Amino acid sequence: PRYKEVVEKAAREAAKLKKAQGPKPVGESALTAEQKEELRLQKKLRECQDLERQVQEGKPLVANQQEKLARKAELEEKLKEVRRQMGKEDNEEQAEERTQEQQQEQEEEAPATPEPTKEVEAPRPNGVWHQQPRAEA
Repeated sequence: PRYKEVVEKAAREAAKLKKAQGPKPVGESALTAEQKEELRLQKKLRECQDLERQVQEGKPLVANQQEKLARKAELEEKLKEVRRQMGKEDNEEQAEERTQEQQQEQEEEAPATPEPTKEVEAPRPNGVWHQQPRAEA
């Protein structure tokens, strides 16, 4: 079979499967309420980290940013509580932290910019790199 025929056949089969599954209900999510809350809290904590970075860089924060930063500990506690309700244990949190630490270590170990490679012409079998054409007499 030709490539085009194979692609068209796969597209037809995918359309059949999609049609058989029926339309996806609007507004429904596969996430539970606890998972949504966990994601929401994680987002707020990432925002707090960004605000802390701004403070370290010497940038001034407006009032609502200062309030958000002041609530960081509260958000962390809520996140731990939500994870306990979901049955996630601290071991998962520790594993996540280890993963982040390992990624940071790898970034630090990796060279910032790779050294440029030089393309070198290999010697020919006679050991000469190149020969000039001889002038005919």
